[in-house]
Amino acid sequence: MVMKKAFYTVVVITILALSLIPACTAAVPDTTPAPQKITLNFVDQWKLDHFVVKNVMEVFAEIEKRSKGRLEIIRTGGAEIIPAADQLTACGKGSIDMVVGATTYFAGVVPEAAILGLPVVPWNFNTEFKLSNAVGDDLDKIFQKKVNVKCLLSSYCPCGMYIFTNTKEVTSVADMKGLKIRTIGGLDSLLLDALGAVPTRVASAEVYSAAERGIIDGGSRPTAAVIDWKEYEVWKYMVKTPLSFQPLCQFFINLDTWNKLPSDIQKLLIDTPLAISPSWLKYYEDTENAAIAALAAKGVKVVDLKPDEIKKWQSIPVPVAEAYFLKQNPENGQLLLDELKTAAK
Repeated sequence: MVMKKAFYTVVVITILALSLIPACTAAVPDTTPAPQKITLNFVDQWKLDHFVVKNVMEVFAEIEKRSKGRLEIIRTGGAEIIPAADQLTACGKGSIDMVVGATTYFAGVVPEAAILGLPVVPWNFNTEFKLSNAVGDDLDKIFQKKVNVKCLLSSYCPCGMYIFTNTKEVTSVADMKGLKIRTIGGLDSLLLDALGAVPTRVASAEVYSAAERGIIDGGSRPTAAVIDWKEYEVWKYMVKTPLSFQPLCQFFINLDTWNKLPSDIQKLLIDTPLAISPSWLKYYEDTENAAIAALAAKGVKVVDLKPDEIKKWQSIPVPVAEAYFLKQNPENGQLLLDELKTAAK
């Protein structure tokens, strides 16, 4: 009888113990540490309300979303924080994590970046993505070596540089002869000279008055600048075939910062902009076409060159652009040119 009672006692105790196990397990707190949030700061070269900045902010917001709260990318400011020409160097030294900027500001630091949009092959909204990515890997290696930054995206927000005139309608290359055309200098001047024009340096803020006073006969200008500065009031004609096709900015990150990031975050920073790039190109193409239509509505005659003149317009600057690029980049120039031409075929 005593043994029987003892047996039942053991059974009851065992059942009670087993019933308590889930409760004890549930009460144990999860001590697994949550992934530490990563914060990256960036500067750009424009004002907060600039359309490029707005689009960049949307891209970074998408990256943050895909990171599921693990990554935050904060805009510190524009050129008022770090002068545009100094931003890439500052990024390489670790003064800022990231930079979104136009390659023209970095020409003295990494002249190889001028391969993007270089008119040795036909650049347009249809070819831009393929051409820029063809040289992207080698450009990235050059940026890493020269400035200690990684290039996350080779090209973003391309735009055409067009010829606007106020004294003469340009319908052929021959019509460019002797025209005083405003230029930003550098390769732009050489391309104008090759087409027979007289390159004339004038600051952006002074283009309107220079045209109005007859100091210049025209200008090499993006459509956005003509609209922003109301130059449609002084220009009568626009050649629809661009003189060159330039990317407004690239994405960069300090190399040391990059190397410390988890591999999945690195992948997000590369893959997300690449995935969005085709829609960007469509957006900017539509924006450019809308700008041209707006200029036409304001009285600027948009001139469509004939096919044989387009061929001349595009072919004459090729040897000039190639020679200029090779002179600026004796070490890496030929490699990049070969890659670009192969992609163009």
